[in-house]
Amino acid sequence: MASENLDQLTRTLAAMVADLSPANRRRAAMTIATKLRTSNAERIGKNVSPDGEKFEPRKIQKTQSNKKSLRTKAGKIKTKAAMFQKLKKLRHLTRRATSDSAIVGFVENSTARIALVSQYGQHDRIIRNSNRKVKYPVRQLLGFGPEDLNDIMDAASDLLQQLK
Repeated sequence: MASENLDQLTRTLAAMVADLSPANRRRAAMTIATKLRTSNAERIGKNVSPDGEKFEPRKIQKTQSNKKSLRTKAGKIKTKAAMFQKLKKLRHLTRRATSDSAIVGFVENSTARIALVSQYGQHDRIIRNSNRKVKYPVRQLLGFGPEDLNDIMDAASDLLQQLK
């Protein structure tokens, strides 16, 4: 379903921008990328995937004595804290545009590694210099939601009205 909507969106946008100059196509792509970046950042902050499902909650951390630790050192309960609080910041999400494409992704550093592991549910080290690895559940951070397709079409039509 999502791929069908995406294919339809691509065909519609291609027809809309066919007669634009490369500079105006790049401007339109940047507008779309900015819109996608903002909506993905909002979803990451809410811990919701693009299709509307909530992320699988994080597991309870265990202490060194192998007991479950529900409290931080300050005594606050930590299981309710939202995940990816820093990944949702716009400075960690990049947007690039050419006359042919709009790209939204993460800045190439540790945030990109964390996002990659979470997006595809890969194995990663818990502690930086440790050999102990854990398989993380799939939590889709970036993607198209149903409302994104409508927002993109609205932004594209508004931009085309301005350019013509």
